[in-house]
Amino acid sequence: MEKALRSALTIGALALAAASMAQPPCGGLIRPAFTYVQANQEVYFIDSSITHNISVVRSWDMGYVGGTMGDSTEFSYYFPDTLTHNVCLTLTDTAAGQYCQTTFCRQVRSDIDGYCTGLVDPSFAVSDGTVNGAEFTSTSTILTPAESYWELGDGTTDTSAYASHTYLWPGKYYVALNHVAYDQQSQSYCRSSAERWVAVDGNGATCNQQLFANFSSAGNGSGFWTFNAETVTALAKVGLEVWSFGDGSISIVPAALHQYIDGRSSHQVCMLTAAVDAIQHTC
Repeated sequence: MEKALRSALTIGALALAAASMAQPPCGGLIRPAFTYVQANQEVYFIDSSITHNISVVRSWDMGYVGGTMGDSTEFSYYFPDTLTHNVCLTLTDTAAGQYCQTTFCRQVRSDIDGYCTGLVDPSFAVSDGTVNGAEFTSTSTILTPAESYWELGDGTTDTSAYASHTYLWPGKYYVALNHVAYDQQSQSYCRSSAERWVAVDGNGATCNQQLFANFSSAGNGSGFWTFNAETVTALAKVGLEVWSFGDGSISIVPAALHQYIDGRSSHQVCMLTAAVDAIQHTC
């Protein structure tokens, strides 16, 4: 078992935050995202969220008064105008009496005729940045003048060909590189995008090495294992640990008991912990 803060796992984005930036514990486990294709005002939306098998309820805000959708994973929607709408997908978890919501938004233009066939071939490359950071480089082939912009998965956008971004939390983010061009032949706007989940590496503490994570483990020979956090810090502990047991199971307690039933002889177990410094920065 590797005792490491391998926060490239999606659980690594757990929002264990100070009061000024607090989010519910499930905020990092439930990751809303969506993609879409369109033809003018008719837009087809596809839910591409990560939920770690947590039961969620979906709700859609289509970006104008009265524009909402219920618990749908795929649907077609007609916008009443040709404006730009801030469309948001919210996932709500009410399991075990705990209530939390996590929201993901994208700007959707309803004046786009369709895909930029033959005009733009979108693609991008990703490399590791600093702690909680990533470097994004456009590798697209663009045969006609186009407006280009990044959606970096946390509400941040960037219009440069090369984007360097630092996230508040490690984990997976749904990143899109969009190109919008004017097709002279059809005399209409078209859009092409490359988009995918990107794992942001947060290995190492982000509180100037004032937070040291470790844990101990012990098995009883019948598949049950106990895990105990042994974190060392002079900072104010947030008070939660997130465990990934290597078999798809997770837990949010300082000391965890887990039973392995998948028959494998070894598992990579990871723990995420957090603390807050004197000026309310969370690491």
